[in-house]
Amino acid sequence: MAEPPVFIIAEAVGATGDEGYRIFALELARALAGRRPIRAFTAGGDARSGMQQIARTPLVLLGPALIAALRRERPTTIIYLAKSSLTLPALLRTRLLKWASGGAVTMMVALQARHSSWLTRFLARFICPDLLLVTSESERRQAIRLGMRAACIHPGVDLVRFHPALPGEKPALRQKWGLPVDGHVVLHVGHLKVGRNLQALYPLATLPGVSVVVLASSRRERMSAALRDDLIRHGIIVLDGYRPDVAELYRLADCYVFPVQSPDWAISVPLSVIEAIASGLPIVTSRFGALPELFINVAGVQFIDRPEEEVAAAVIGALNDPGPSHNLLDGWSWDEVADQLLVVREEAIQRGGAR
Repeated sequence: MAEPPVFIIAEAVGATGDEGYRIFALELARALAGRRPIRAFTAGGDARSGMQQIARTPLVLLGPALIAALRRERPTTIIYLAKSSLTLPALLRTRLLKWASGGAVTMMVALQARHSSWLTRFLARFICPDLLLVTSESERRQAIRLGMRAACIHPGVDLVRFHPALPGEKPALRQKWGLPVDGHVVLHVGHLKVGRNLQALYPLATLPGVSVVVLASSRRERMSAALRDDLIRHGIIVLDGYRPDVAELYRLADCYVFPVQSPDWAISVPLSVIEAIASGLPIVTSRFGALPELFINVAGVQFIDRPEEEVAAAVIGALNDPGPSHNLLDGWSWDEVADQLLVVREEAIQRGGAR
């Protein structure tokens, strides 16, 4: 008898990997497909992603097509990638998915740290998934205190695509991208959103011989245009939209800066930081999410507490130091992340998934 498929259910996954959540969903589905039969779904996303598109409903996920697939194929495991992370609606969806499947082990992946309401904290032990996967030990301990089973998982990175620059490669790449060949390039990759604290980059544009480059994703909000104009007015080079060759930008840069402070504006392990580490860049970052837990006291990764005040001095120091070792990310390939997830899946199945 054929092995039942693992169901992977995500939300609003488009065809391009221009944000951490989408990249995680696409890469995890690809890696798992090489190991187990899978069915991958996206609610309100794009069929070009390779995931089966299911219509949004008032419950976001449980439309007729998904319910029919769950009842027809009876998966033993459901992996739900909750875009809202640990919220009451996300917890309710995991219980409904378990019910619709006839009792599959439900695993919810929460990539972004969220402040839970008192109602969510109270109800969590009654409507929680069989296993919650979070990205930091502190989040795992918090979930356990709420009465949940929890384990840690981190995003992966394509270690073939993202790698340090080859000797003599930077000048050619800078010419290709129309950037200054001489001097230093400081890079940030992410969304043009006010909450990401991009104004902390302004002091860098005043440093002699330093070009600050922001690659802004295709995601926009009401204030994005004004923020873009303000960045340019302060001397920052803004490149717009998804770029499939983004790995070249990391290789042509000399330092990567991540000034985001609020957990509402990025996943707990920002993929741009991981990609920059894989590319051998020295990192200057706020104490964001799980980064201090994973990379504290790591050579080439410098944490700052007040980005607006400290970023210039930190970058000057980073430009004189080598970046972190590429070997720092041994075990971080997407295939290894998929293997890790399958291990915790088996443990959950052996426990019976009873909730």
